[in-house]
Amino acid sequence: MKLTRDFVITLSIVTLFTLWGCSDSSDVQRLKSAFYMMDHDSIDDAEMVITLYSDTKMSKECQAIYNLAKTRLLYLEDKEPENDSLINYSIDYFKKNDKDQRLLAESYYYKGALSHFRGNTNVAIVNLKEAEIIANKLDDVSLTHKIYEMLCSVILMTDADKLANEYVHKNLELSKNEKNYNWYLFAACHTAYYYYKTGKQDSAYYYLESMKPYLNVIKKVDEKSEVLRLLGGCLIGINSELAEEYLKESAKIKPNSSAYNSLSSLYLAKNDIEKAQEYALEANEYADNVDDSLINAKTLLSIKKQLGEYKEACDLYDEIELLNKKVNLIDKENNIVKVQAQYNILAKEREFQATMQKVVLIIIFVVVVIVVLLFSNHIKIMKMKENQLKDQLLLEVYNGKIKDLETSESESSQKVQNLREKVTQLQQKQGERLSEGKKLYEHVINGGTIISWTKQDYNNFFDYYSLIDMPFMAHMEKDYDNLSVRSMIYLVLCKLGKTEDEIKDIFGISSSSIRSIKSRTKSRCINPTSKEENAE
Repeated sequence: MKLTRDFVITLSIVTLFTLWGCSDSSDVQRLKSAFYMMDHDSIDDAEMVITLYSDTKMSKECQAIYNLAKTRLLYLEDKEPENDSLINYSIDYFKKNDKDQRLLAESYYYKGALSHFRGNTNVAIVNLKEAEIIANKLDDVSLTHKIYEMLCSVILMTDADKLANEYVHKNLELSKNEKNYNWYLFAACHTAYYYYKTGKQDSAYYYLESMKPYLNVIKKVDEKSEVLRLLGGCLIGINSELAEEYLKESAKIKPNSSAYNSLSSLYLAKNDIEKAQEYALEANEYADNVDDSLINAKTLLSIKKQLGEYKEACDLYDEIELLNKKVNLIDKENNIVKVQAQYNILAKEREFQATMQKVVLIIIFVVVVIVVLLFSNHIKIMKMKENQLKDQLLLEVYNGKIKDLETSESESSQKVQNLREKVTQLQQKQGERLSEGKKLYEHVINGGTIISWTKQDYNNFFDYYSLIDMPFMAHMEKDYDNLSVRSMIYLVLCKLGKTEDEIKDIFGISSSSIRSIKSRTKSRCINPTSKEENAE
């Protein structure tokens, strides 16, 4: 009864927690999923998750995670928050609660990145250094690389050449150790820029050349074209010839508006207006979205002004105004689509929660049925034992009364006869059980199996064995806690001198299962001397 009660209490507690978990999905985990989406370039999906919480009251932890996710999203979209209140809240929360140091490092990182974006170099370096200290303790290579790369970008804009040298080589070494060619390409680019800046042209050229084999490792056409375009843009201020080579290679692999626009800007800086216009027109031809068209129109406007073609410049002003309106319209349409998508996500989540609740209820129902069946079976066995004890007690009572009547002067032959008939019936009933028990005992002694035994068979066997070795039956009841019938049979077989192989055959199970029964039986022993006997 004790075990059954404990089990039911445990089941109730687990059930309550399970239902609570299903009915209230974790906002923290949902918000953290936005970081995973941003890590894998699913910016639109991340934005939908973040927007779900834009007008929601949240716990302090959720608010801190939301603020960090929102700041990161704005940074990835090249948008600047109005102020640092969002990210400052995140930093303050994660510093005080010490719950997730990675999120604290991320918070410092994005505050540093935004400060760099605004030109606040000192503030950027201080926050990035804080992020670096935490990342080093966490042994998080990906986070450490991100911080090193940003520190390189920031410090290279200053006159701190010694510090720049330290970080460009830290970033380079980390990229090599991780054998990440994408990391290495940009690390080598930063290193080359450092050497150009410090007048070491040969070293700069060495690192620029070292990038070329890694470019050949990139197999996907789209990815290679994009990397070449990014590197070309980075190299414009370092080596215009190599920048031009990479941008042209990017456009050759996959014609794209961004590469052509960068080439146009490159030639515009060289004052080669004709070439700049040629590439600007190419960029316009391959523009596949309104944003690209708007950038190209602005570049062409600069060119037309320099050429003195004011009529065309006026037309471009009108075109830019129309494109700006289109951008605003698309933004509004996208917002409507995102709102709809957000409600679709919520609907799916609610549907999932309802399904999970049904599954949990079914599991609980099945478990309760099993518990009821086990409990019912336990009651039957107890009743059976109780009836057997009653029969034995009645036998003793009737035999006592018969003796009393036989020695009494007022002997009633009819009463004695009735009592003797009752004793005969009980002895016959008990005799049937003992006779059946004797057959089962002999069956086991001769190596027979117990695979098909019923609960009544076990009871009959133990009734008979009690006549043979009552002290051992008392020992099992006294020195063990709640033994199962299989454990009791195992102990009896051991007492009868059966080997483990013989016991395995009698049970009809594997050696590992026998060892499991042996282990469970030992664990039930409450008397130290019994453990010694059991081990023997």
